[in-house]
Amino acid sequence: MTLNVRIFAALFYIFGCFFLDILEISNGIQDDIDCLKSIKDSFEDPYNYLNSSWDFNNNTEGFICKFTGVECWDPNENRFLNLRLSYMGLRGQFPRGIENCKRLTGGKLFDPQNSQLEGQVTRVNFTELNEASNNFSTDNTIGPGKIGVMYKAMLPNGSLPAVKRLHDCQSFEKQFKSELLALGRLRHNNTVPSLGFCREREEKLLVYQYISNDNLYDWLQAREGNDKILEWPLRIKIAIGIARGLVWLHYKRSFQVVHLKFKLYLT
Repeated sequence: MTLNVRIFAALFYIFGCFFLDILEISNGIQDDIDCLKSIKDSFEDPYNYLNSSWDFNNNTEGFICKFTGVECWDPNENRFLNLRLSYMGLRGQFPRGIENCKRLTGGKLFDPQNSQLEGQVTRVNFTELNEASNNFSTDNTIGPGKIGVMYKAMLPNGSLPAVKRLHDCQSFEKQFKSELLALGRLRHNNTVPSLGFCREREEKLLVYQYISNDNLYDWLQAREGNDKILEWPLRIKIAIGIARGLVWLHYKRSFQVVHLKFKLYLT
């Protein structure tokens, strides 16, 4: 009797694990499909690249892997790896819902020189950012913020981005999505460009152009031994540039953003 109970328990455990694996795979596949739907809905497709191949009524195994621009782990499974959407002439806003594309490890969503998208932000691999910031070393810290810490980084191509690594807190999920969608749609001479983002497991990171002139606060303070003091004409020019950036954020017709807390340095 004891042997039968043990056999039954073992079979029940194996079946339970198998069922959970199937459930996890099914949920993952549906997440990928929902992700691609949100991307397609965000774009205008004047050359019919997406409309001609991205058919979500097809329920055969691996159907999303046949979509133009989609690269999969396995062509027979509905789990994609990368997106290659540059040079397709796509127009519109930065893709809604892309922060939920958890399996997406890279890819080129646009061509920076020829893109007609309102948002131009690329998904970046976490390993690449981790290596570029020397494992997020304290030596590369620019400064702490309310929702995360900003780091200097150096990518293999020699570029020097600034990487904001958000704190591991569920309450920051909404801020991450809002900032990602907003920054993906904002391009102005008086705002810091957003270059990319990363969303892998619990990690949430935002990548910006690195501004190498330190904090504005240090340049404005007249302290003894401070060689960064600015003359008044340049101070006025900076103030006008800041005002232009804020006005553009607040009154841009298609997408208005209220800049809440204005700071001269990271805190």
